Amino acid sequence: MGIRQQGYRHWEGTRTGHAWRWYIVAKQAMRATVFSKMRLVGLLLFIMLIWAFYFFYGIFWFFGGASGGEELFFASSGCQNPDCTLRQNLYDTVRAWQILFVPIFIGMVAAPLVSNDLRSNAPYIYLSKPLLRRDYILGKLAAVGVMAVPVTFLPNLFVWLMAMGSRDKFTQLQHPYEILFEMLYVQLIVLVLLGSLFLAASSLTKKWWVAFAGITGGYYLLFIISNMLQDILAPPGQRSAREWLLSSPATNLINFAKTIYERPPGAPSWELSFAILLVLIGASIGLFLWKMLKLEVGE
Repeated sequence: MGIRQQGYRHWEGTRTGHAWRWYIVAKQAMRATVFSKMRLVGLLLFIMLIWAFYFFYGIFWFFGGASGGEELFFASSGCQNPDCTLRQNLYDTVRAWQILFVPIFIGMVAAPLVSNDLRSNAPYIYLSKPLLRRDYILGKLAAVGVMAVPVTFLPNLFVWLMAMGSRDKFTQLQHPYEILFEMLYVQLIVLVLLGSLFLAASSLTKKWWVAFAGITGGYYLLFIISNMLQDILAPPGQRSAREWLLSSPATNLINFAKTIYERPPGAPSWELSFAILLVLIGASIGLFLWKMLKLEVGE
């Protein structure tokens, strides 16, 4: 980062606000991410891959099911109204696409942010200026959030805008802004959970690939094991709260999105999945903060 910005002070000597400190930390993190051309190309390829699924849904909505008429449009989702169909499509993108590819993208972004700083002893420079540890943590989270917007909020917003722009009567949404709020809510949880997990792992090692491999490997392995255990412990649609508590982060994200978008009868309330995800987010940020507190820096 620029040597003039490391003091986090105005030229007249007064300290800057917290928002400015988050901005400086986030800007440096994003600059370091795109500095590697190979990583930048990999991120762009993942963005294109993730957008392919959403582009199909967006075109499907804008042209009213490729002009196949009302019956063909609703047959794809099994719903009887456009609101239900859009919610089903948004849930499908989480279940079949985001859960598989977004963790890799966020891992490529977040895993090196703290590990590379630790390897170069940058946290000692950050924290000795002085900079509060929570400013450092929030700045890193902000950087992950900004860089993950193209694979979380934007593609879902594209589908919603295409649905709003459709001129067919049978595709007119009845509660578009309610669906928009639900979409933003789900994507925020996805982004914060994955970002905090990778940043916490990144703070434990100076080798970013170890943090990346550890979280992604554990994420997908737990997802597979969780699905196997749930199929053994209880049949679909009859799972108790105990099975949900034993589920993996990916499974809880799917369950959370399902209860927000579909609201299936008899399913556990969204508060249960939200509480589980909130515990995971809190534990990850707490681990990150604990690791930062262990750094002994002369203020």
